[in-house]
Amino acid sequence: MTNADFTKRSVIFITIALAPLLIWLLFDVVLMFVGALLVANLLELGARPFLRFSASRPVALLLSGVIIVSAFAGAVFLFGAGVASELQDVLQRIEQARDTIGKGLRGSPLGEVLLSHIKSANVPVVELLGGLFRTSLMFVLSLLVTIFAGIYIAAQSALYRQGEAHSLPPSRGARSTPQLIISPMDCDCGCLAS
Repeated sequence: MTNADFTKRSVIFITIALAPLLIWLLFDVVLMFVGALLVANLLELGARPFLRFSASRPVALLLSGVIIVSAFAGAVFLFGAGVASELQDVLQRIEQARDTIGKGLRGSPLGEVLLSHIKSANVPVVELLGGLFRTSLMFVLSLLVTIFAGIYIAAQSALYRQGEAHSLPPSRGARSTPQLIISPMDCDCGCLAS
């Protein structure tokens, strides 16, 4: 075995060994990519009826997006008040449960010791709130990136089909056709036509 073969095999081994670690570290990116594909497919699905009525593709995607956002806003409007009242009820019950547990603990010597240890514990509230804020902000940013990437993929689906076709190995002297259907409207076989 020459040094070149050894180096080549070592690189292959290291790449295979690090692949699961990279997938785990880049899981957020993979999740955003899958979410973007779902958003793109949802937009394409909503645009189908408008394309049947001879609307241009950008107009059909825009109308589809408006309908999807309107449906989501309507659901938030209809169910938001109910969810808010349920959340208020849960918070009140938590407060009652905390008072009940506190009264029960104050009735015994062991409970008094436990309560004194809990009260003297140094809980970094500012760090907890900062972590919660950072996590919430990262979720909102990831959601926005996913939505805008889905819009872009839906608007430029032909570009991604061509890129995928070029990423596949040549078969019998010609480029192979893409196997991934990004959009239901991209299918030429007629199996998704309704």
